[in-house]
Amino acid sequence: MSNTRFIYFTRGGNTEALAMHMNLQVDDSSIDKLEGNTFENVFCGFLRAGRAAMGNRTEEVELPITDIDENDTLVLLSPIWGGRWPPAVNGALEKIAQLPGNNKVYVVGRCGGSASTNAFDICREKLGEKFVAYLRVSDSDAVDLNTNEFVNDFIHLIQAREIPEDQMLNRS
Repeated sequence: MSNTRFIYFTRGGNTEALAMHMNLQVDDSSIDKLEGNTFENVFCGFLRAGRAAMGNRTEEVELPITDIDENDTLVLLSPIWGGRWPPAVNGALEKIAQLPGNNKVYVVGRCGGSASTNAFDICREKLGEKFVAYLRVSDSDAVDLNTNEFVNDFIHLIQAREIPEDQMLNRS
């Protein structure tokens, strides 16, 4: 039996709240935090984090779950910094791409602008056939997750293990 595995990276807790909300809505799911450099304890950490992301840096990370079945569905959630993924997420994408089997990967990015399309192009490139669909969640979308139609539609896709015609599911 395949399970849904939520893996999230967060800097300030917003992505964690989104991951927990989605995890509660999906049967047979689990949730794990991806550990990596959040740049929080560094002078001007926010600026340094954005610079590292915009430089497409990759951080060597360990996936937080080791017992991934070849049929498990993975949902990767992360903030998007400066239109790119944090270095830890770039590392996770590389690890996920190397997993044996036919895992399907849904990606959720938290961001404030349309420049995030670059980040999802990176997912498509790194994950290849494993990449199923993505959702961009803005700050205004995250105000009330229970009533957000885009988040709820995406949860439905994950539960049904559906592959949408268009890989992008959001309003932009």
